[in-house]
Amino acid sequence: MESEVAKNTSNSRLLTISLPSNSATIKQLLQQQIMAAMASSSRGIAAANLPKGIELTSKTIPMYRLLDDSYVMYRSAIAFKLASLLQLPAIKIANQLATSFPTINQETACQMCLDFKVEVVFPGWINFRLSDRTLATWLQQLIQPSPITNEEKYTSPSSSPASPASPAPSSSSRTLFLAQYAHARCCSLLRLAHWQELIKLRDLEFKTSQGQFIEPNPIPWLIEEGAGIGQITLRLVHPAERCLIVQLLDVPDAIADPSQLNEVKLVTALSNAFEEFYRSCRIWGDVKTQTPKLAQARLGLVGLTQLSLRSLLQDHLGIPAPIAL
Repeated sequence: MESEVAKNTSNSRLLTISLPSNSATIKQLLQQQIMAAMASSSRGIAAANLPKGIELTSKTIPMYRLLDDSYVMYRSAIAFKLASLLQLPAIKIANQLATSFPTINQETACQMCLDFKVEVVFPGWINFRLSDRTLATWLQQLIQPSPITNEEKYTSPSSSPASPASPAPSSSSRTLFLAQYAHARCCSLLRLAHWQELIKLRDLEFKTSQGQFIEPNPIPWLIEEGAGIGQITLRLVHPAERCLIVQLLDVPDAIADPSQLNEVKLVTALSNAFEEFYRSCRIWGDVKTQTPKLAQARLGLVGLTQLSLRSLLQDHLGIPAPIAL
């Protein structure tokens, strides 16, 4: 399969995007980059050249994540959508877009950057593959808490724990109960790690929808000691870790597109991925004592799972997200 892709793939290019301060998802950022590429191109693929009455926006640009947990790659079929409208071959449009993406100077950029390897695959697909450094940057900005305000000072656990999860009164009650249970397990793991000084959290009652991690900062997502820039790799390589990571990426993408949002399906996939991760990837014992950075990185995934489950359960499904088993 890899050799077939290689035969049909043009030379790859590097796309660097400055990470904005707003809550744009990876999918939205890539859609915006395609719109910018069309606007900057001088070779007939600009939106202004579309037939009268045809309007293209970043939201209508087709973009989806490939279903392969071994890496994170997004694919766009925009060239096929434009081919019939512009009367041009899809492969030609894809190559023109790939060479028209705006560039930024990483040395002078004031914000963090995301790097993507851009490949054009015959007959016209455009693939965007995230580097490990980019994946770590994205995970970190999702979990890092904003500065503590007067209203959000650090709190310790209350003497009376939260009520255990209870089934939601619907046909999906068992599915949602398991998601509530997964959320409570996440909170319990994070509290235990805080008490054992493996991490430091700012709120042990998980009252906010923002990331709780104070230390380590950043979380050691990457292995980079003694490595050259080209050798930096993600610390999380177990199949269960990678599966959980892509589910965590899918949540904000789905929430940002209400027309495609299926909350029950999304929360089920996430809680199932977390349970497999919990069964397969140890945090305590030898992992904690011999490879504490791996334990901290895995706790980072637990923290992100807690945030995502809380958002789906409370904000989108309107049911409690218990913090104790």
